[in-house]
Amino acid sequence: MRASKLVSNQDSLPTVVSGQFLTLKVKDSAKQHIHSDYLCWVLNQPETQRLLAESSQGTKIMMLSAKAVKDVTIKIPSLETQTKVMHLNEMWEKEQKLINELLINRQKMVQGTVQQLLKETN
Repeated sequence: MRASKLVSNQDSLPTVVSGQFLTLKVKDSAKQHIHSDYLCWVLNQPETQRLLAESSQGTKIMMLSAKAVKDVTIKIPSLETQTKVMHLNEMWEKEQKLINELLINRQKMVQGTVQQLLKETN
């Protein structure tokens, strides 16, 4: 189960989801207390995912009820802290992407070096 954020505005087409999706919307009265990005991040955290998995039904295709999601308690820090968390997470994701790119580059370099060594020995 993975939470994703969908941004829609009044100019966009109506949003349609199948019965296998839950759509969560931050109420206008709550928007001053929680960033939707932070809510999505919290829902994807291992502890929250564990709680949701325990409440899901099914074996091959897990089904999550709206009640199970409503029963999850989420601690909501200040907007400033939420912003810091999201910035830190963004930096971590960029770091992970760069590390992966470095590993791919290193693999290509090693393969090229090995191929060059094999050519020299022939």
